[in-house]
Amino acid sequence: MKTFPLHSVDCQLLYRDHEPLQGSELEELVRQSAEMLGLHPDGSQLISMSADHDIQMMCGNLKVLVTQSLPLEEKAHLKEAARFQIAQDAIRQGLELTDNCRAVTSISVRKGMLADVDFPEGMARLHGPEIQSFANAKETVTAMNLAKVLSVNLLRKTPALAVFWAPNQHFLPPQTFSELAISDEPTMLYIRPHIYSPIQEVSEKRLIGVSAAGSEYLLGFKVGFEPSRLPVQFMVQNLMVFASFCLQRGSVLPDGDVFGKSEKEKIRLDYQETSEGEPDKIVLAVQSSAELGIVGEERPTIYHAYNEDGERLSSTVTDVDVSDLDPDDPVDAAILERLAELKKATPPPENRKTASDTAPRKEPVETPSASSADEMQPITPPRHSTDPAPRRASMEELRSLARQHQVSREETAERKGRKGLFGKIFGKKSGE
Repeated sequence: MKTFPLHSVDCQLLYRDHEPLQGSELEELVRQSAEMLGLHPDGSQLISMSADHDIQMMCGNLKVLVTQSLPLEEKAHLKEAARFQIAQDAIRQGLELTDNCRAVTSISVRKGMLADVDFPEGMARLHGPEIQSFANAKETVTAMNLAKVLSVNLLRKTPALAVFWAPNQHFLPPQTFSELAISDEPTMLYIRPHIYSPIQEVSEKRLIGVSAAGSEYLLGFKVGFEPSRLPVQFMVQNLMVFASFCLQRGSVLPDGDVFGKSEKEKIRLDYQETSEGEPDKIVLAVQSSAELGIVGEERPTIYHAYNEDGERLSSTVTDVDVSDLDPDDPVDAAILERLAELKKATPPPENRKTASDTAPRKEPVETPSASSADEMQPITPPRHSTDPAPRRASMEELRSLARQHQVSREETAERKGRKGLFGKIFGKKSGE
């Protein structure tokens, strides 16, 4: 999965005062960290060591730099990160903490020997940022894994006051950082929910948005909810679930698709281009949610249930009224045939698992894919209501799309056995 370029994965361990490790001990920690991740079975190679405290090493195709000799003089980025804390007490404590930090150990993981080469402008433009930067999810996660494991191993040797994780500007106590680093869910450390609110009049009800800081380096997009009156907890939870799911499956869902933890919830994806040099955006918007009382339009929807590894378990179709379909019509017959196949392939209700069956374990997630009706028609903004939404002529929409691409009966006969239009529509996986 292609991602927004990241030149290096940087982490700072912050101290009031500390006794730096000897270079030989530091070298051994880097080797141990790389071996724990299986990055290079033949060991890591030392490039250079200076002042007996700073080293450069190659671990497979990754270059690791650890610097202990420089004092902590630049603190502006730490004060900015401290302001990202949600609770006011955490902001105050974070700002006080930055004043107490005077020493730093900097860890930087880069892309091989070419990361710091000064290429001519024309050559750099020809090869693109990928030659010196991490630009796909797999290699970015590998570099982040090495940086975090090495950081945790260093913290065990030299306890610190705080940790600054640069890719998403996480500013954390050492224990919290270590707990997130060793958790089974990497997005908990690699993505930071950033809660913000635009400037508003005092009389207005406060709008709050949530963005996923760091998502561009894992998914290729800056993902978030625009400022709204949605509950913050709901936005944060779905933001993290979406990011984790896309990372596990190795691709983001397509523009216009919807996802949710059940068939009663649909959160829609809207892709937005940004200016050059900035990551494009995926804006999440609630199309319907029984939990929040948001009722959207009913339309044909294909639901794919996935397991925790992002593998599809089953597919179903809802909101399709087949009473008016004519089996003798080639268009209607194609629809009926595909619906029958999906129904046959779906396991009985008692065997199907959803995210709510065994919470908090990660069970299959329901991700409704955009149907043909969704692709054809614009979405009316969700409205807060408990009244049922007006039902749309879903079959007419499906027929209209099919007739635009309808082939003659002779061509249909010639292509018998081949996957037709509605096989593509109903059979597609999200992300294909």
